[in-house]
Amino acid sequence: DKFAAPVTGWAAGVTNLTHASRQQGACQTFRTTGSRPLQAGCLPDYQFMTEPIAAIASMLQSFVDALAGPAIVTGKDLRVLGFNAAALEIAPNLRLTGGLALGFRAPEILQAARDVASGAAAEQIIWNESPPAARMFDVRIAPLPAGEDLRLLLTMRDMSESRRVERMRADFIANASHELRTPLASMLGFIETLEGPARNDEKARTRFLGVMAEQGKRMARLID
Repeated sequence: DKFAAPVTGWAAGVTNLTHASRQQGACQTFRTTGSRPLQAGCLPDYQFMTEPIAAIASMLQSFVDALAGPAIVTGKDLRVLGFNAAALEIAPNLRLTGGLALGFRAPEILQAARDVASGAAAEQIIWNESPPAARMFDVRIAPLPAGEDLRLLLTMRDMSESRRVERMRADFIANASHELRTPLASMLGFIETLEGPARNDEKARTRFLGVMAEQGKRMARLID
């Protein structure tokens, strides 16, 4: 929520500049003057006011750079308007004013973006990256209304580590359950024997109690 106002303001500014300086077929390249310049981009239909456009683009770049995870802003037509270094690491083919499809060969992400661009509410999906990286991301695509126009904010959270930890936990529980089952069954069997046929058998009781003690120590080692 705290980022919604500045991004909406940025989008509205781009809209105003578009209507004020649009000329059919014109194309102007620019670079921002921030700490990390944007890749030189081509803004269709712009002939004049390149300095204000660059200033607004710099504001956008500062916004996406402030986000910890991968972040991409697109127009309603899914053309990329800005992205941070984390997004470029995942999708090295991202280009300013290029289509989102150039950066992501992921039908589920593109379909979710199209749905949001068509008026749907924010969408959240799980995307599994192709090998060899094979990471798993929680992807959220949210609309950023700006007057008559619409911008999309795509953010990603790497869930690979949490998935690995969850898998290790599940494996441990399964292994521990298997390892505990044998000594526990053995102890229960000895207890049942001592309560029944071997109740008055001193020799058997001594032998069984020794085995039960060993099985108890085995379970203790598994827990430790």
